[in-house]
Amino acid sequence: LNIGTYVPEQPATSWERHLQLQIFEVSDPAAPRQTHSQLVGHAWGWSEAQWNHKAFNYFPAKGLLAVPFSDWYTDQFGQYQFVSDLRVFGVDPVNGFTPKGTLEMKDVLERQDCDQGACWGWYWEPQVRRSVMADDYVYAVSSGVARVAHVDSLSTPIATARFTVAP
Repeated sequence: LNIGTYVPEQPATSWERHLQLQIFEVSDPAAPRQTHSQLVGHAWGWSEAQWNHKAFNYFPAKGLLAVPFSDWYTDQFGQYQFVSDLRVFGVDPVNGFTPKGTLEMKDVLERQDCDQGACWGWYWEPQVRRSVMADDYVYAVSSGVARVAHVDSLSTPIATARFTVAP
């Protein structure tokens, strides 16, 4: 089970790049074989789990994988929007990945330096950095907020705790 970046062999544009989850069959270490993959997000999305194993959270007892995810996209008004959330997937070696949902944090990002609708900064780094899974609950943790939701209802958080922001 791993995470990486998918780039097609003959990409026509950079927009074909994606975050990718993969399952490999490794019973023969000399010939590992990819059995399943799942693309995540848009072309410029990323996860801290791509370079920090502590951000990659697999809960084998429940067959769940939680991956912090961040991305930039352009909204219908041409404004850049930042996304930071926790993406949760069911993982099965036979059936592959099943998206379970997203624990979003966009409503708790506090922006600064806003002038006529253009905002370019935050009071703290808003990216979801880590996750914790306990029984049927998933916790997303950023530098400014911790949030919890039931795994069957990730879009409806149960509680949110804001951290004190240093001046």
